[in-house]
Amino acid sequence: HDGAVISLVVHPSDPLVVSSSVDRHIKLWNWEAGWRCVRKLKAHLNNVEKIWDVKTNTCIRQISGLQTDNSRCVGVVRPDCPLLVMTLQGNVTSLYNFDTDCYENSIDFKLGDVLNFAYAEGIKSVVIGFFGGIAMMKIN
Repeated sequence: HDGAVISLVVHPSDPLVVSSSVDRHIKLWNWEAGWRCVRKLKAHLNNVEKIWDVKTNTCIRQISGLQTDNSRCVGVVRPDCPLLVMTLQGNVTSLYNFDTDCYENSIDFKLGDVLNFAYAEGIKSVVIGFFGGIAMMKIN
């Protein structure tokens, strides 16, 4: 990347790490191939959010309803659940169901901008890191 990396996600079944950066690129890294970058994607402008199948390089769905320049998709909650964690206006955390194309829940934890998140399988929760602290959301 040519800028700061703002998000990392480990693929649930393939030997891949996905990174995104302020340089508006998303890269897929294969650790079984010596951490070689196996794909580089250019991010969209104008609030376009899409779900991609990285194996077939096809768009599965475009997410609708984004109304702010500061919204970004953070990632898939877990492989068996059709939810994405998204940030809206930088500080509001939303769960988006890509099967129904609807927002399930939106919460402002009053902890500042979202920095990152991780799904904790053992407690079935999303852990969210903010500038001002950490919050957890139980996923049923």
